[in-house]
Amino acid sequence: MNWRNTKAVRLSKRKAYSIMGAQLSLVVQASPSIAIFSYIDVLEEVHYVSQLNSSRFLKTCKALDPNGEIVIKVFIKPKDQYSLRPFLQRIRAQSFKLGQLPHVLNYSKLIETNRAGYMIRQHLKNNLYDRLSLRPYLQDIELKFIAFQLLNALKDIHNLNIVHGDIKTENILVTSWNWCILTDFAAFIKPVYLPEDNPGEFLFYFDTSKRRTCYLAPERFNSKLYQDGKSNNGRLTKEMDIFSLGCVIAEIFAEGRPIFNLSQLFKYKSNSYDVNREFLMEEMNSTDLRNLVLDMIQLDPSKRLSCDELLNKYRGIFFPDYFYTFIYDYFRNLVTMTTSTPISDNTCTNSTLEDNVKLLDETTEKIYRDFSQICHCLDFPLIKDGGEISSDPPILESYKIEIEISRFLNTNLYFPQNYHLVLQQFTKVSEKVKSVKEECALLFISYLSHSIRSIVSTATKLKNLELLAVFAQFVSDENKIDRVVPYFVCCFEDSDQDVQALSLLTLIQVLTSVRKLNQLNENIFVDYLLPRLKRLLISNRQNANYLRIVFANCLSDLAIIINRFQEFTFAQHCNDNSMDNNTEIMESSTKYSAKLIQSVEDLTVSFLTDNDTYVKMALLQNILPLCKFFGRERTNDIILSHLITYLNDKDPALRVSLIQTISGISILLGTVTLEQYILPLLIQTITDSEELVVISVLQSLKSLFKTGLIRKKYYIDISKTTSPLLLHPNNWIRQFTLMIIIEIINKLSKAEVYCILYPIIRPFFEFDVEFNFKSMISCCKQPVSRSVYNLLCSWSVRASKSLFWKKIITNHVDSFGNNRIEFITKNYSSKNYGFNKRDTKSSSSLKGIKTSSTVYSHDNKEIPLTAEDRNWIDKFHIIGLTEKDIWKIVALRGYVIRTARVMAANPDFPYNNSNYRPLVQNSPPNLNLTNIMPRNIFFDVEFAEESTSEGQDSNLENQQIYKYDESEKDSNKLNINGSKQLSTVMDINGSLIFKNKSIATTTSNLKNVFVQLEPTSYHMHSPNHGLKDNANVKPERKVVVSNSYEGDVESIEKFLSTFKILPPLRDYKEFGPIQEIVRSPNMGNLRGKLIATLMENEPNSITSSAVSPGETPYLITGSDQGVIKIWNLKEIIVGEVYSSSLTYDCSSTVTQITMIPNFDAFAVSSKDGQIIVLKVNHYQQESEVKFLNCECIRKINLKNFGKNEYAVRMRAFVNEEKSLLVALTNLSRVIIFDIRTLERLQIIENSPRHGAVSSICIDEECCVLILGTTRGIIDIWDIRFNVLIRSWSFGDHAPITHVEVCQFYGKNSVIVVGGSSKTFLTIWNFVKGHCQYAFINSDEQPSMEHFLPIEKGLEELNFCGIRSLNALSTISVSNDKILLTDEATSSIVMFSLNELSSSKAVISPSRFSDVFIPTQVTANLTMLLRKMKRTSTHSVDDSLYHHDIINSISTCEVDETPLLVACDNSGLIGIFQ
Repeated sequence: MNWRNTKAVRLSKRKAYSIMGAQLSLVVQASPSIAIFSYIDVLEEVHYVSQLNSSRFLKTCKALDPNGEIVIKVFIKPKDQYSLRPFLQRIRAQSFKLGQLPHVLNYSKLIETNRAGYMIRQHLKNNLYDRLSLRPYLQDIELKFIAFQLLNALKDIHNLNIVHGDIKTENILVTSWNWCILTDFAAFIKPVYLPEDNPGEFLFYFDTSKRRTCYLAPERFNSKLYQDGKSNNGRLTKEMDIFSLGCVIAEIFAEGRPIFNLSQLFKYKSNSYDVNREFLMEEMNSTDLRNLVLDMIQLDPSKRLSCDELLNKYRGIFFPDYFYTFIYDYFRNLVTMTTSTPISDNTCTNSTLEDNVKLLDETTEKIYRDFSQICHCLDFPLIKDGGEISSDPPILESYKIEIEISRFLNTNLYFPQNYHLVLQQFTKVSEKVKSVKEECALLFISYLSHSIRSIVSTATKLKNLELLAVFAQFVSDENKIDRVVPYFVCCFEDSDQDVQALSLLTLIQVLTSVRKLNQLNENIFVDYLLPRLKRLLISNRQNANYLRIVFANCLSDLAIIINRFQEFTFAQHCNDNSMDNNTEIMESSTKYSAKLIQSVEDLTVSFLTDNDTYVKMALLQNILPLCKFFGRERTNDIILSHLITYLNDKDPALRVSLIQTISGISILLGTVTLEQYILPLLIQTITDSEELVVISVLQSLKSLFKTGLIRKKYYIDISKTTSPLLLHPNNWIRQFTLMIIIEIINKLSKAEVYCILYPIIRPFFEFDVEFNFKSMISCCKQPVSRSVYNLLCSWSVRASKSLFWKKIITNHVDSFGNNRIEFITKNYSSKNYGFNKRDTKSSSSLKGIKTSSTVYSHDNKEIPLTAEDRNWIDKFHIIGLTEKDIWKIVALRGYVIRTARVMAANPDFPYNNSNYRPLVQNSPPNLNLTNIMPRNIFFDVEFAEESTSEGQDSNLENQQIYKYDESEKDSNKLNINGSKQLSTVMDINGSLIFKNKSIATTTSNLKNVFVQLEPTSYHMHSPNHGLKDNANVKPERKVVVSNSYEGDVESIEKFLSTFKILPPLRDYKEFGPIQEIVRSPNMGNLRGKLIATLMENEPNSITSSAVSPGETPYLITGSDQGVIKIWNLKEIIVGEVYSSSLTYDCSSTVTQITMIPNFDAFAVSSKDGQIIVLKVNHYQQESEVKFLNCECIRKINLKNFGKNEYAVRMRAFVNEEKSLLVALTNLSRVIIFDIRTLERLQIIENSPRHGAVSSICIDEECCVLILGTTRGIIDIWDIRFNVLIRSWSFGDHAPITHVEVCQFYGKNSVIVVGGSSKTFLTIWNFVKGHCQYAFINSDEQPSMEHFLPIEKGLEELNFCGIRSLNALSTISVSNDKILLTDEATSSIVMFSLNELSSSKAVISPSRFSDVFIPTQVTANLTMLLRKMKRTSTHSVDDSLYHHDIINSISTCEVDETPLLVACDNSGLIGIFQ
């Protein structure tokens, strides 16, 4: 609106609107009595709800419009012709000015009809008067912040030269998180002055609540000015607003008691009411607060301080300093984010609820991102990982104490930027930090807690819960329970399980730090939390198991908290009550405890009996505090009775979890329960079929021996049971068995060891040894092999007519109540089976002759054998068990027969389940196999067109045609347990067995398998998927794979069809013929003479280059404009041409060019994600080479895999077996492709904590991948197994920019540029991990420790930046020569590995010459020092050399002349001879 500045216009308008209030009073009283909703119904899309007050002046009602609830103030016209346009224009202009303030809610619509005028604004639920009486009651810090907001709001309003005119608690709206908003400005609506002798005028205009509370300044009650105001101007002043706000501030700090009613204000005006003594002294203890109110309600308006003066005066005295420096501005920004700023010439912006759905998500995300800043500004004790602490050191003592108290709980809360908080006691922190003592975190808690229900995104809701848990640590225990806990519980009703689970975790974390309870919260668990936790568990019975897993794992933590709360309550009652009430307290406490225990018991039983194994495992992970909570008797009855049944569970992981927990439970329950229940079950479980379960049992027994819970009477039986396991093929089982024996030895006396124990264990050792682990483990006899053990298990199950496995019926039991297993011997057989002792004795006494009818045990007892047994013994001989080691399988009989019988007797045992995967890969023997020898299958691979041309069309109709799909990549891994049919062709070791004799053949048959690799362009993993120019890509050739299998077993055919076999790259005609590699160029004769400068690319930067090593040498360059150029080097060096021969447009910046070894083809990567394989077509015309074109033969786009990714480095490898393209991407991933099809074979993701991967290389066999990172770390990967072999750093861990294989020093040597700022480069043996050569860039010799590998603490290394004295931009290796560029001197240095002292700068515009001095430091380390000398003459023209960064250098040989090609950032190409 264009305001006029003439005085006459201002006076006329002011006069017109100053008498509006007086005129309206007469009009309203005379208006007809018509229901207010009849006036609302005429408005479009507005629905009347209710009337909000009974004011006679402006009717106020609540209504609904499409965007929500609104408030409508209705002025009913006395007659239809009455115009409100000037009046509405003034209000609209004022609303436009106020629209920019976050503390003001102005009128969004002003409407005039024939019958009435309407002022419409948004409806907010609570005003300040209502909020004072609502729970949770406002704390002192919140009241101060409200007062601070109001002063700032009024300051902003007054700065706009606007006066409110009717400030009172009803006109101050409060959001759910206590942000104050001023509304219902009355400057143009109500009169300025009121008569002193007529209270009715005050009641009519200002007392809408009928409380007779007065907030008006005393000077506004003036009868004379009231009468004059009807005809003259009366102006509102800012001092009047200051007085009204002072009354509001006094009322909120007096818990809702008003400072003045109408009569008291008149007394105050006449100096007959001492407000300080009669009100302020009674209600306010703070002197600063009383002074603040008095400064605002002075009778003399001139003595009232302005808002700005009040804020400055009471800064740091009443209002905390952080209100000024951080809190207010931060929350004001949050409000600005969630509201809209009006555009020009509008009083408001038009936005719908749908537009504002995610506003609270954005503000919560902002708080989460700014968390460290918030803690810093408010001095919260925030710890940064690595030892940096952002608070005073004395506060750390509370951390240590708290961690000791809560050893079973997660005491750390982690946040972005490596910050974390430790759960701690509020009282201890508040003593050190003022902001914590004042509980300013309540301001953030109020915002976050009231936002959580309106957040849309689940991820943001999770962050909100985390923030609440953090800020809760900085408020009192009472506020934790009253202000935070209810919102966690509210999230139990959320539809997302992640939110439910995190709300449960944060609830427990917050309650962990509570150390004080008030009387209202004593029964919080029984009355509030536990019923809702039960409801949460019941509602998730049919859902996924994640929440139940989290709940089960947290149940013990909950029990700890419940127990501590009971102690607090009991101690408080004992301190607060007399001895007479102790009996009543005890009775009440007993009833409460019984309810608590019963509730926790119900939860525990529900988890113990849950159908999901993982829920039970989660409970077992943290069950010891729960056992402590229940006590010994209830643990026996409730927990142990259920846990015992877990030993029979099908899932071995549950059995392992139980056994790992049982030793701790045994300590709690005592020796009686251990000996009667637990120990016999552990001994029985030693024969479990899952070896990891057996390992866990042995580990638990070792722990029980160490604690001394097992008495001596069990030692011998345990030794007899476990000692045969020293022959077990599993190394862990043997080691833990030996540890148990050592523990037993330590508990026995020497006499007991040598007389009782030693005879039991001696057969399992080679000779007498000392009783310590190191000595005994080295002297143990060799265990049986895995194949022998599996065959023994098979024999035990399949034996029918056997004396070897024949048991003697005996009534003897061991100390655990288990029946002893005794097998028959020769003596027993002669008595009971009628063997002839004489014949046996005579036959066995013959010297040099070993009888095959018996075998001997370790104690020389003869064991008779049947014919069936002898056949099995022969099988053991065949698989490598010698005659002298047969006693080992005899010793293992007792253990194996129990284990194998369990496996065979249980048809539902997990090994028979096709979906089961054993914890330890210990597949039992396939007991249905016959003794069939394996056969060989031969594969033949050829291209489809060749196969067809050879007359095989007749067979194609019976061939199975497959199209390659990357989703079948893992199908070649035969799922042994997945198909029951496969069990008929698998031996005990998982090898493939065929029934027919193996016959090698190359003839075709009707059952041959043909594989056609032809991915469609619609398949997402196809190399050509998503490319628009597929027509320019040469189509791949179809491949047919046949095999020599002539059988008809469907499972074998299916297995053979999973093999993906391709011809070698040389058979792909589109890649061209194999090029004979000319010998590597001899760069020793390089003089550094510039023979050509190519400027065709200028000014476009050349980003990469490569040189073809074949008979026809040519240069390939790629630019930042995406243009590939081919240069004929022969024509260039003779001066015939200086331009490129071919060009190819990649349409995006080229990042890397790499040659395909042995072919006239190369791979190009670009920033748009493409990897293209191009073939250079050329032909010989007389003595000249003519370049025809660049042909695209393969193409793939990395961005089609769902990530914004492109290759930055590439390496190619080709041999007869494989042809690989290794690409490093901008996301630090290494992707390996098959060059033949560009199929993605493998992805290697290095640890991000090692830094971004900046360089790669592969060894000469393409088995090892070497990575260099920006944190100076070298990572060695085995590509075959996708395993990180070793990592190290050295020096000052400067970024590693290049790594290259150095074949001159052997296949295990690698050149590393970086890692140390003191070197040009270093050469390492990556197998041994030691530095061989260090090329120093100065004449100062570093210490030898500088080049020692650092292999520990690599993840803690920080990025140090590039601190090299001479940054190296690129490197090239040729035989024994290493060439690299020195950016500092714009020179190219050549190191001669054959003769280090002859190293030199072959190209240098500098006036210094380099001298390199080799120094032998150790037997393995040689350093080459660089010494710079000034040359006496320097006649070289500097303009001949590069003056920009050299991005790429390449070497080649043309007509036996060595050439060096250098390409720089300005597009220049220099060719040196």
